[in-house]
Amino acid sequence: MANLVIDKNRLNFLIGGNRYAPATDSLYREQSVFFVGGALPVYETLETMFDSFCTEATALFFLTFGSGEMFLQGEEMARQIKKNFHVRLMAGLEMSVDVARLERIYAAGVDNLVFPVDVSNEDHTVGLSPLLQAARTIFPRWGTAATLLLGDEAPARTKSRADELLQEGIVPLLQFSAGSASLPEEDMAAVMEHLVSGWERHSVPVQTYLPLINVMTPLVATKQVGFFRGFVDRLRDRQQLAGSDIRRHLRVQQAENSLDSAGL
Repeated sequence: MANLVIDKNRLNFLIGGNRYAPATDSLYREQSVFFVGGALPVYETLETMFDSFCTEATALFFLTFGSGEMFLQGEEMARQIKKNFHVRLMAGLEMSVDVARLERIYAAGVDNLVFPVDVSNEDHTVGLSPLLQAARTIFPRWGTAATLLLGDEAPARTKSRADELLQEGIVPLLQFSAGSASLPEEDMAAVMEHLVSGWERHSVPVQTYLPLINVMTPLVATKQVGFFRGFVDRLRDRQQLAGSDIRRHLRVQQAENSLDSAGL
């Protein structure tokens, strides 16, 4: 795992503002992450993505699913991205979905799913959320993540939520909210250090999420990856994606066979 430290300039940029704000109707690139709105027209968007993909390095695509009919459009967008680009595809949700739609998101080609955590819901422990539990059984190990908002609750509670998620096999990520402007810098640093420590303790494959972490937080690797190490990391990621695609195919095939045997 890369050694991560806090970039003070990046921290000042992120404090108090929602700089990380993917949406269903937006298409933009930040660093090596391409954010894609699931409500955008599929083929026109793919053309724009391809032009940009050919000129700048892209580590991952992040697709935001919408609700209602827009979910179907996002589903098709996921299929086309998976078909046309050999890059990891992550997705986020603007709304709550049922388990059947989680299955469809996975079947469409999404490799990792990122949930927002509603801190106003205190009825149950975050890590025991039924939807997160369902996603954990559908996606590969550590393939499900949840975003905690820094500044929307006490730092101690954010840290305990991160621990709860890790215990459940869900990757906690961090996003700066408007409320982060009122937090002392040492409190923010303590939360991020606790998060990094938790990732290490649970052997979370942080490299998979690192492009997104670099956008959402001021956490950066202590040194640049050399050419050989970068090549090995890319090769390992390709192998993981290939394994994930095989697992997805087998899961979808099994479901189709079950429907056929039931006469549906």
